[in-house]
Amino acid sequence: MFAVQSFYSICLKINFKSTYLSIRLAESKAMKETKEQAYQELIYVHDTLLQLRQIAQNNRYPMLAYFIEMAWVEVSDVLRSQFGQSAKN
Repeated sequence: MFAVQSFYSICLKINFKSTYLSIRLAESKAMKETKEQAYQELIYVHDTLLQLRQIAQNNRYPMLAYFIEMAWVEVSDVLRSQFGQSAKN
């Protein structure tokens, strides 16, 4: 982290503002892609847990269905708190 900050400082001191801005833009884009990937992965987990809960219920494993449902609730809460939206049920 220190090396990255030093590089930014050097870019600014030498007046490489365009280079500095390009780096910041690339970082911003990478962070956005990472956040989108995390969102898509959580949606996948959310949907898969619903399917697993149904399988457990169909096979008469109520305790297993309950624990899977609790995991589903947790994923729903994470989606709501971190991404400001809830997944489709």
